[in-house]
Amino acid sequence: MHELVGCFVTSVSGKDRGKHYVIIDTDNEYVYLVNGKSRTLDNPKKKKLKHIHRLDFFNPLLTEVIKNKTVKNEDIKRSIKMLQGRCLIKEVE
Repeated sequence: MHELVGCFVTSVSGKDRGKHYVIIDTDNEYVYLVNGKSRTLDNPKKKKLKHIHRLDFFNPLLTEVIKNKTVKNEDIKRSIKMLQGRCLIKEVE
């Protein structure tokens, strides 16, 4: 389960359907999600694994700072913005 830490996901159910998050922690069948804005490191979203979709995008530097517990909300926001920019470029091609 710890291999999921640092992964980018999209919510597939609930009020937040379609929003992008980063997994910062795992607990059995649950993951804790942050986006740096509405869901900060102080207030992560607890969600079941079956309610998220893992994305192919991966940022090893972000994963390293999450595991070292030195990550900041700005790092999360910047990484999600990069992900969204990459998705837009992919759709145009």
